[in-house]
Amino acid sequence: MFDAHAHLQDGRLAGREREIESLALACGLSGVCVCGTSPEDWSSVEAVPSRYSFPVLTAFGVHPWYADALPTGWEVVLKERLQHHPGAAVGEIGLDGIRATPPLERQFDVFERQLALAVELGRPVVLHGAKEWGLLFDRLTPYAGKLRGCLLHGFGASRELLRRFLDLGAYISFGGAVSETRCVRAREALRAVPSDRLLLETDAPDFFPDGGVPLAPGLDRINHPANLASVLRCAAGLRGVDAPTLEAQTEQNARACFGIGEPLSPVASRAK
Repeated sequence: MFDAHAHLQDGRLAGREREIESLALACGLSGVCVCGTSPEDWSSVEAVPSRYSFPVLTAFGVHPWYADALPTGWEVVLKERLQHHPGAAVGEIGLDGIRATPPLERQFDVFERQLALAVELGRPVVLHGAKEWGLLFDRLTPYAGKLRGCLLHGFGASRELLRRFLDLGAYISFGGAVSETRCVRAREALRAVPSDRLLLETDAPDFFPDGGVPLAPGLDRINHPANLASVLRCAAGLRGVDAPTLEAQTEQNARACFGIGEPLSPVASRAK
């Protein structure tokens, strides 16, 4: 199982690396994409791979929530960081309609600068589009054919928009929201995504799924990558397929999306 989107640099997980790793070993996690959100956490993202034995793919970018608080020269720093990590993706980037700020015009500017950088460096992108999926499609379209890969994380748009994103070549990722019956659009989209474009994620430490395993006593709602197993079981049920088949397919899709050349071996097997 490959967790296509998480934030293991988040302070809520600090000091819990051994518990996270133990649970990951137990469920057979094969890897995780850890996404940055702003210049303030890029160094922390960079340090994550050294803390775990399972493969960690890093991504560096500016989340739309932080588009209004960027230091001078942030683009130069981001480019240098990506050049220092040739396998890194650009993310988490995109547009957001959950919060009132930053204004959309500022989000557009920061988003498109990062798309242009991803094209220049030949990197895949990890995209956020909460409540602005339509605008995200409009702004993404001129760049889509030039991108190395494109992942829409935490997808929750209509089936019509899903079709349009698929036409752009995007991969579509779903997390714990699909375990909630109230998340009708996400569940409908999950059922409709072609099997070769589907990815699964936890978005840890957020979006604890129904049926998830707590990280430790008193941390019942702090999510972690091993809970991808719960997302997988739910997704398999909604799609009417068996979990091992879906696991193998989404693993293959993750390698294709992120340009990972060799098959990822479950850490449980490598640890024997």
